[in-house]
Amino acid sequence: MATEPFWGTWKVTEVTPATGHPEILVLDGVEFTLKENGDVDWKFSENYDRLPLFDCDTFEVLRERDGFTIVVLLRFGAWKGCIVEFLVDNEHVGAQGNFPRNMQLTLEGWCSMSCQSVRKLGDSKFDTNFHFLPALDHGIFHDFTIESRSNRAYNVHKTILNAEKINTDEKFLKSSFFGFSDEVTQTFLHFIYSRCLPPNLTQQTAHQVIEFSRNQPNFNWLGKLCENFIKN
Repeated sequence: MATEPFWGTWKVTEVTPATGHPEILVLDGVEFTLKENGDVDWKFSENYDRLPLFDCDTFEVLRERDGFTIVVLLRFGAWKGCIVEFLVDNEHVGAQGNFPRNMQLTLEGWCSMSCQSVRKLGDSKFDTNFHFLPALDHGIFHDFTIESRSNRAYNVHKTILNAEKINTDEKFLKSSFFGFSDEVTQTFLHFIYSRCLPPNLTQQTAHQVIEFSRNQPNFNWLGKLCENFIKN
C-alpha cells in the first residue's frame, strides 16, 4: 500500500495500555517521523526505559482483508528481526485539506494510542536532509580517532556519534569500532556521517558490513541497506 499519506512527524497524544503493561505509558508524548525512504526516527525522553518499539527503524503500510473488511496495518521493524504491528483505526490521513491529521494505533494485548500529525513532509518547518561528510573527510575539530586493522587513523567527532545514539565512551568505541578493514571502517563511518552507503561500495565489502552490523547497536539500517545493495 502507498505510504505517502503517512509521511511526516506524528505525536502520541494519548495512550491506553492493556492490563499488565504499565510501561506503555512512557509512549505518551513520544514523536516519530515516517520518512519517504521507509525510515523511522523516534524522539523520546532518555529518562525512561527504552521500549523495543524504539529499536525499530523502518516502517511499512499494509492493506489486508479480514473477512469482508479491508484493514490497514502500520508495521514497524528492525533489521535484526523485531517487528511491532499496529492496526490503524479511524484512519484520517492522506487528505491534504484535513491537516492536522489523526490516527488511532492499536496492538491487541499491548496498547492503543492516539496520534496527531505534527508536521508533514513538504512543510516549510520540516527538517531538510543534510550530511556531515566534509567533517569526516577533513577531520577538523575531531575529538576521537578510530583505527582500522591496517592502523590507519580515522578522525571522528563524538557530537556526531551521539546524534546517531552511539555510546561515546572511549573504551566502548575501541572495543566496538577498532580493528576492522579499511573498507568496512570507511563504510560504517560514511553511513554515520551521511545515513547512506558510499558510492564505491563493493559486494564483498557489503557482505563484511552486514556481519559488522549484526553485532552493533544502531546499525540495523546499515545492514538492511547493504542487503538491498547486494540484491540489486
